[in-house]
Amino acid sequence: MTALRDLTGKVAVITGAAGGIGTALAHTFAAQGARLVLSDVDGDALDALVESFGDKAIGVRADVAKAEDLEALAERTYAEFGAAHILCNNAGIGTSNLFWRISLAEWKRAIEVNLWGVIHGMHAFLPRMMRQDQGHIVNTASMSGLLAGMGTSAYAATKHAVVGLTETVQHELVLTGSPLRTSVLCPAWTRSNIAASTPPAAGEGPEAELMAKSSAAISAAVRAGKPAEEVAGAVLDAVREQRFWVLTHPEFSPVVTDRFARAVTGADPVVPPVIPKQR
Repeated sequence: MTALRDLTGKVAVITGAAGGIGTALAHTFAAQGARLVLSDVDGDALDALVESFGDKAIGVRADVAKAEDLEALAERTYAEFGAAHILCNNAGIGTSNLFWRISLAEWKRAIEVNLWGVIHGMHAFLPRMMRQDQGHIVNTASMSGLLAGMGTSAYAATKHAVVGLTETVQHELVLTGSPLRTSVLCPAWTRSNIAASTPPAAGEGPEAELMAKSSAAISAAVRAGKPAEEVAGAVLDAVREQRFWVLTHPEFSPVVTDRFARAVTGADPVVPPVIPKQR
């Protein structure tokens, strides 16, 4: 089993590359000498990003919700470079509303992007990567993959699924003797455009006012959040160390621990704080 400690000349594939954590990952890997295959649904933003790297990167416009787009991404990657050493299934969208106010169309889109996007990426790349003697897949989940708060039903459901999927594949790779490994990225508040791109909660009355206050608190937490570059640095460390969990916000660790302790003891869950008290 060969860890990816030296990224010089290695190939990193990143979906959702044209903003936030995706862009930070691209710069972080490029700084380590990696070649980049960058993908995003926003073609204009993707083109600008790829151009900024010169001949170190290629871009492939893709909607992760479409299996054929991710298969085309894999085909282009292997045709161009003959390998993919790091795959970051990073594309995702936010949702924010009370469960009974979320339409089935919104549910469908959240699942298509946040969960099927990861499945499509792994399905397209993993069989190819298994023919290599090294490789690492990083799936972007969220702290919402470990916690559940008000207004996050669709987002938390998909991110919990990404955590479970990634952990299962990690076990399968280890038990079958594969040299490949996985990591799951579970960041909390990170400066990105996901909050701005999340549709505002619809509705009127006390419920809507409650969601408006929650959304305002979340938006403020994102604006004051950890720089995406720090999150990308944690991903780089995890890849080099072949570490599964990438938890970038230690202040949330006691909250996560409390949640699972309550599950074990049968105690009712409590609503997690938007910003945990420092302990």
